Amino acid sequence: MKTTAKLVSFLLLLASLVMLVTIISYLPWQKDLTDNRRYTLSEPSKAILERIEEPVEIQFYYSRSVSDLPPRLRNFAERIEMLLRQYERQGRERLIVQVIDPRPDTQEEEEALRSGLQGFPLPTGERAFLGMVVRQADTEEIIPFFDPARENLIEYRISTAIDRVQRIEKPKLGLLTSLPILSGEEPPPWAQQQEGSQNGTPWAFADSLREYFEVEEISGEAHRLPADLDALAVIHPPELSENLAFAVDQFLLQGSPVFLAVDPSSQYAQRSFTGVPSQSNPTKLLDGWGIDFDEDQVTGDRLHPTQIDDGRGQVFSIPIWPTIGRNHLNRDHPLTSDLENLLLVEPGHFTVRAGRDLNLTPLITLGEGSGFIHRTLIDHQNPARTSNRFIRTDNDKILAGIIQGSFRSAFPDGPPALGENPDEEEPWSEWLLRSENEGLLILVADSDWIADDFSLQRLRFMGRSEIRPFNDNFFLGANIVEFLSGSRSLMGLRGRAAEDRSFEVVQRLQAESMERYQAELTRLEERLQEVQNNLQEIQQKRGEAGGRLALTPEQQEAILEFQEEEATVRGQLREIRQALREDIESLKRTLFVINLTVSPILISLLGAMYYMKRRRKLTTPK
Repeated sequence: MKTTAKLVSFLLLLASLVMLVTIISYLPWQKDLTDNRRYTLSEPSKAILERIEEPVEIQFYYSRSVSDLPPRLRNFAERIEMLLRQYERQGRERLIVQVIDPRPDTQEEEEALRSGLQGFPLPTGERAFLGMVVRQADTEEIIPFFDPARENLIEYRISTAIDRVQRIEKPKLGLLTSLPILSGEEPPPWAQQQEGSQNGTPWAFADSLREYFEVEEISGEAHRLPADLDALAVIHPPELSENLAFAVDQFLLQGSPVFLAVDPSSQYAQRSFTGVPSQSNPTKLLDGWGIDFDEDQVTGDRLHPTQIDDGRGQVFSIPIWPTIGRNHLNRDHPLTSDLENLLLVEPGHFTVRAGRDLNLTPLITLGEGSGFIHRTLIDHQNPARTSNRFIRTDNDKILAGIIQGSFRSAFPDGPPALGENPDEEEPWSEWLLRSENEGLLILVADSDWIADDFSLQRLRFMGRSEIRPFNDNFFLGANIVEFLSGSRSLMGLRGRAAEDRSFEVVQRLQAESMERYQAELTRLEERLQEVQNNLQEIQQKRGEAGGRLALTPEQQEAILEFQEEEATVRGQLREIRQALREDIESLKRTLFVINLTVSPILISLLGAMYYMKRRRKLTTPK
């Protein structure tokens, strides 16, 4: 009887729990107890939902019935579904969410493919879907596939799609630059004809601009900005007049987004041999906004240099052309979260002055191994000499970031006086001394990364022009443009924090090894350059003597000594690399042993402790 009563009580308790969970699921309020509140909509997303005027429909295609769907992907899909239910609850009747299971060979699968969703094959031969279609009237946005690697951007992508279907026309962007971004070969009116341009082909960055914006290029001689701009891009600008600088200042203070790319040393300008300035620094604007940027300091990274082949079989490490990897990128912001590899060419760095009501979100940061060189000490003909002049500081340097907050005007005394032709200029009737709305400035201390020469290769295939990126520079530009095209609410929406489990010990071992042979490598490169210069001089003299001049014994001996020295250094490099590989393999073995043995040992210890405690109770006399 007691056993039956216990069983009945247990079943009643279980039924009560099921009913309680069912009732709670229908309640209008819920409590998110997860880490980082991953199922709670942020305020920017709520603001986007509040602006919905006509109903928005979301069709979430999720292959729930596929039995072989990987567990990680299934959990990821269920998280998206739960988050969409939060959107539906917050949007009330203005947003409708429909979850569709596109089974094989069904009308739902055909609709998913027709909408542009990317089904991915499974080992069984079945096709699975995990994408979304957002519609409002005749406008739709497609998310072909939710990538689990970008899990921290789920809310950003959903909110972006909802925001875009509510737009009737493209926003308008003003472009102020001294570079031929839109025209390719033809530069803006105030610059001379560019050499080395791409035969009139606009840069790939121009395609991104025109995809999201109606673009209007602004002359450097203008006195005002167009009145109907939604965003402004100032990229390696020419020297700005006082009135144009004041217009840019007021545009930012009004709360409109600004993308600014400045450069202490533009490689593109130096290669083109034109009147395009090799430096760009709107000093008055940055200084007035509370941003410190030294236009004469070129920033680099001794531990992450770019390897350049001089075309004669010699490879040089150029620290002022830093190769930016994942560890130097902000993994929690939509602009850089999905990037892997960037190339910046002779960039600068900046800081935000203390005491300003501004919030800086770094996007690209250099740390250990970073340093600088004065731009006048750069020797492009001798990379080894430039490397030797590089001063390593090892402190954090921000190369790109987003600055938000209440900006002070760079013109505290009001607008500048009218120019030489006051009849052609309209006086400012009103102006701001402090941000009217929260300002947003995307600042990158380099402009070369935008150029096709440093980001991609153009190919002709079947009569069509294709691009082949050799780093993620193009995608950074596209991300910035997409971010600028979003609403004010989207600009305040960041990715949820993602865990970073990079192999820092392995990276540190590699860095230490690089440090060990960098000085020797530099010395070898300098010695090689010296011998090549001597040989060139001898060949020139032999040419002048009709080829009758032979190498002296001293010169032959010098060449032999260098070859022996080169062989010795290469041997040392091999030994260092072998030691590095041994350190890494030792680390891997240690981690493998720890992963294999720690859990069983802990479980065994807990079991032994429980057994001892249990045995002690049994042997203790009552």
